[in-house]
Amino acid sequence: MDIHAQHDDAYAALPKFLRLELVDFLRHNVSVQFFASMRVGWLIFKKDWFLQEDFHRKDGLNLRNLLRSSGYTDFDLPSGNWDDVYVPVLEAAAGLRPVLLPSEVDEQSV
Repeated sequence: MDIHAQHDDAYAALPKFLRLELVDFLRHNVSVQFFASMRVGWLIFKKDWFLQEDFHRKDGLNLRNLLRSSGYTDFDLPSGNWDDVYVPVLEAAAGLRPVLLPSEVDEQSV
């Protein structure tokens, strides 16, 4: 399974309430400049944006530590590891991925 499919699966495994809470938290605690830079990376590299310029070991580490220090521990996650899911959560917070899963969008229209 490739990394993108792993991200999709890890994101889908997050409970809806937790996804909503995490996206809201990141939108309030990550700078507009960071999200803008991330969107530029998305435009250039598409889904591989996070593989560029040592993101995982620099900004990714800082983001995972921010989440952990704010009470969102690895134990809260179905996978048990922020490394598996922080990229898709960040993408959702930046508007690059839907926050809700397709089945959850259908639930809201009922």
